[in-house]
This record gives sequence, C-alpha cells and structure tokens, in this order.
Amino acid sequence: MKGLDLNNLPADPKTSQKLIEKTFETNQLDKELGSLGKFFGKGDSVKLNIAGLLIIVLVIAGILYTCFILLCNTSSNPKAIGILDFWGIVTPLITLSLGFVFGKSQK
Repeated sequence: MKGLDLNNLPADPKTSQKLIEKTFETNQLDKELGSLGKFFGKGDSVKLNIAGLLIIVLVIAGILYTCFILLCNTSSNPKAIGILDFWGIVTPLITLSLGFVFGKSQK
C-alpha cells in the first residue's frame, strides 16, 4: 500500500490493523476523487470551492489588468478596453459568485 511501510508496523495487532485499514480507506478515497476531486474536494463543498476559486481568479485578473493599463501606454492600441469597461464586465461575475456562496440555502 502506498504510504505505509508494512515492515515497520507497531507491535500491537489492533493498532496495526487500524493503521492498515485507515491507509486502505485513504487510498480508496484518492482513487475515487481523482485529480480534480483532490483539488476541489467532494460533496456539497465542491460548488462553493469552484465559486470561491472563480472569485479569486476574477479579482486577481482585474487587479492585473488595471495595473497593466495604468503602467503601459495603451493609447496606441485601439483594441484595449478601458478599466471601467473591464470592471463593468468582471464585477457582475464576482457579485454573482458571491451571491451563490453567501446566498440563502434551501435547507
């Protein structure tokens, strides 16, 4: 089993059995979750974790874009959208995600 040294188990049989069972359960859970499951979690928390990640990514993208526009000369690029226009697109997505995270549950 991954993560368990079978040659170095405790002398007490009950403790060894519990250790082996716990390791087996952990390995089974790792197989069931997969790589995305390990990142986002499982159960009802997945939705909240994804929404939280979306909020963080959007805020960081907004801050980086704002700094980029302020520090660089974008007047030569007519395709660059303004700071207010960008935040006008990003802000509703952030508030939508926040409403999902902190909104009233139906339980």
